[in-house]
Amino acid sequence: MRLFYDGYIYDAQRVGGVIRYFSNIIERLPEDWKPTLHVENTSNQNLPQHPQLSVQEYRRFKFQPIKLSNWCDALMLNYMHSHDKFDIIHPTYYFLQAGSYIQKFRKPVVITVHDLTHEIYASEMDRDGVHARLVRNALKRADEIICISESTRCDLLQYYPFVAGKETVIHIAGSLPIPQVWDLSIVPDHPYLLYVGRRESYKNFNRLLMAFSKVAELWKDICLCVVGPPFTDSESAKLTELGFVDKIIHYLNVTDAHLANLYHFSAAYIYPSLNEGFGIPPLEAMNCGSLVLASNASCIPEVVGDGGLLFDPYSIDELVATILEIRDMPAADRLKYLQRGFAQAKLFSWDRTAEKTVGLYRKAIS
Repeated sequence: MRLFYDGYIYDAQRVGGVIRYFSNIIERLPEDWKPTLHVENTSNQNLPQHPQLSVQEYRRFKFQPIKLSNWCDALMLNYMHSHDKFDIIHPTYYFLQAGSYIQKFRKPVVITVHDLTHEIYASEMDRDGVHARLVRNALKRADEIICISESTRCDLLQYYPFVAGKETVIHIAGSLPIPQVWDLSIVPDHPYLLYVGRRESYKNFNRLLMAFSKVAELWKDICLCVVGPPFTDSESAKLTELGFVDKIIHYLNVTDAHLANLYHFSAAYIYPSLNEGFGIPPLEAMNCGSLVLASNASCIPEVVGDGGLLFDPYSIDELVATILEIRDMPAADRLKYLQRGFAQAKLFSWDRTAEKTVGLYRKAIS
């Protein structure tokens, strides 16, 4: 099997969930398969490994006028993708490095839909509908569509009902390595709640802050540990307004081992998001032995199962009550949640994801 992966996402990001997705699949393809990954910059340290992998560097035409240069880029890529040297085309995004030529492919095309965030929050993320048009064109051309959760599949059919019958749910997994020895010295020395990741509006971080302000009045020694980008001016102002700046511990960048320890020793990991395509962080938290408090929205119950406590992400009072519940939880009850969470995390693996994706590739060319 000869597969072509247009590596737009590898050039757009250095790290990220989509890169992790494609790398985990490519690295688990059968050893006699021949994947080709097309990238603009081969110095990216996160490129996947496979015995037959060919990483081809895409060199852009750089001359004036710009429109002519872009046209030549697109013409060259379109010719290469349409040639008979590949059996399957699986772009890493909805458009390619030199334009949206997915619809011109002659070979079977597989598209992966990770989430419908741009559609659900179009007023914030896609006001002009540019992203939606690119997605629609790609989905029309796709022979097979992978959705990474049942929730994503439902959202997909709501916004693009014409794809019905082409979609298949293939769950993804977490890939945070578990340390051989836990290290208490690299985590806060007092009880802390943990939040990890970006904090856009749909991540619901603002409600978490308001809930924590109430919790801090009743749980005097608790802190909120935040792993992610620097606080924005508005976030810093909110922390000052709520009056608990001294109870915030912020980590900008952490290693995998550090993150695993932060999960493991936390009083709880909190995932208040309103919408996700899958939700890898709570999966990784459960696998690290963290008690997970997660919203009951979107795909999150599908991922967490009975391995954590779910709450209404729109209710600050319910989140407060859930946090205080784990403060007062007997050790035996906490252990039951940790055991169920660990078992739930084991239901998802990249080996299983890759196996099902390989099966879908075979289906696409049959």
